Amino acid sequence: MIPHPPGSTATDQAFKYFMGSMFWATGEGTGAVDNCGTYSGYLNAQNRNKTVRYDSYGGPVGCPGAGTPAPCIMNDVDAFQWFYSGEPCAYTAKMIGLSDFNHNSIPDCLDAPPVIYWENAAAETVFAQGSGVRFKAVSEGVPNQNPRQDPALLVNYAVPVKFVGRSEGGVITHRLMPLDGVYDELEEDFEFTLDMLAGGSSQFSIVTRNTANAQSADQIKEIYYIGLSYLHFGYQNQNEGNLIKFDLLGDTFDARLDVHRVDLEGDQQDRVIASGVQPYHSTGTFTLYQYFDKGVIPGVKYRYYVDGTFTATYQGADTTVTTRSYDIETRSMIPIPEGGVVSEASPNPFRDRTMVSVIVPTTYDDPNAQFPKSVPTDTNVWVYDVLGRRVKRLYSDRVVGQVLTLVWDGTNENQDQVPAGVYFVKAFSGSAEGAAKVVVVR
Repeated sequence: MIPHPPGSTATDQAFKYFMGSMFWATGEGTGAVDNCGTYSGYLNAQNRNKTVRYDSYGGPVGCPGAGTPAPCIMNDVDAFQWFYSGEPCAYTAKMIGLSDFNHNSIPDCLDAPPVIYWENAAAETVFAQGSGVRFKAVSEGVPNQNPRQDPALLVNYAVPVKFVGRSEGGVITHRLMPLDGVYDELEEDFEFTLDMLAGGSSQFSIVTRNTANAQSADQIKEIYYIGLSYLHFGYQNQNEGNLIKFDLLGDTFDARLDVHRVDLEGDQQDRVIASGVQPYHSTGTFTLYQYFDKGVIPGVKYRYYVDGTFTATYQGADTTVTTRSYDIETRSMIPIPEGGVVSEASPNPFRDRTMVSVIVPTTYDDPNAQFPKSVPTDTNVWVYDVLGRRVKRLYSDRVVGQVLTLVWDGTNENQDQVPAGVYFVKAFSGSAEGAAKVVVVR
């Protein structure tokens, strides 16, 4: 045992010295066998903080060009050094892997983010939204570069995976969870669901981090989606019919686009009402389409969807692909006179049920702004009797500007049939008001 003065500081120094030796840090005293050119330790570094000799005044002389040796945990010669209990000097820190030469507050021995290993490293071809891409995040650590240890016995420092997330443009959008639901291992398995792919080629990025907060750059995966991506699919009710609108994201593959309509209150037949719909605008990223369905009956509920069909070459063979949009349902509006808020009731008089349409005006958060933002409008629709008493609430909500077509089944709030007579459907939408007279017959 190397002699040293008693005391807690001396004990700390001795403990650090022997811990450094366990990690192959070289001694710094004149009695040490290692010379100034020896490489050692986890990061294969030189210890140039050695005391080579003492000058005529008893002062320590260090390695050539290294200056005077500084107090450090690996100096085992001078008694005063045993009272040093600070951090390892730069040379020792690098040998034991605790240096931080890039000043990111992460020890260099742990400054290696997890690596992504894709189940299929090549660009993948998929035919459906919602396909899964599998990968592993592996925390391999910084390689142990100790030249003085048996290579078969080298062990790398590695800490568990802490975070894997989706990244877009360098910004992390959301965290992904391992398949077992817990971040606690050096190797974690993941499956990423591809739920909004653009048609054709696209990329997504993954960022990883270990428990020491060493974070990777974007790790990119390329996907080729042979299919159509319906980014938006909606409608606009108008007096003359339903305006069907949809946008495709990415490659359209010159697909033939057919609009289907199902009469939900009639014969339930699925009919193609438009074939080969052509785009009316393209931004390069989005392609915009619309079709005005004038063949509707006012007040009837319809379902719409779009089929897009094209031929693609995959693995040397032609493949026919059909991608169906999601469905939308709407009730065609009862025509509203220009400048009006509420339509006439239809049918009127009625026995079992009647319908009215209400225009909800668009409300803006700041009408005077250069680019005002639309916000929901408070809308309430009530049935009143001839004495002005509320009979039934047909609608109450906040809704962004659109047309509502509402059904009244001739009952009150208690679901009891109202007596025959005259009633009024009144709408209050923002600052707009309107009313329609209806007659109930029994």
